[in-house]
Amino acid sequence: MTDLVVITDSNLPADDGMEEILERAGFTVRRADAHTEDELAAAAGDATGLIVRWAQIGERAPAALPRLRAISRMGILRVLPDEAAPWPRTAPTAAG
Repeated sequence: MTDLVVITDSNLPADDGMEEILERAGFTVRRADAHTEDELAAAAGDATGLIVRWAQIGERAPAALPRLRAISRMGILRVLPDEAAPWPRTAPTAAG
């Protein structure tokens, strides 16, 4: 199973190159029109990564995404190791 990255609430065109870069790196990419935490949780339930533009992310969306390992806010990457995650759960990290 390849890792899924979901790009949410972006007004950038689908041919902006982002999908191509991620797919070349081995990711499956999906775009979703999700702006709230509930919409994020519904659209990205199996995602290991989120790329968001304006969507606010609190505790609910990440808690509903058991495979989530990274969140990027259009140009800002944040890998979430267990001890730094803003929600109480265990998730695998790039650091192991």
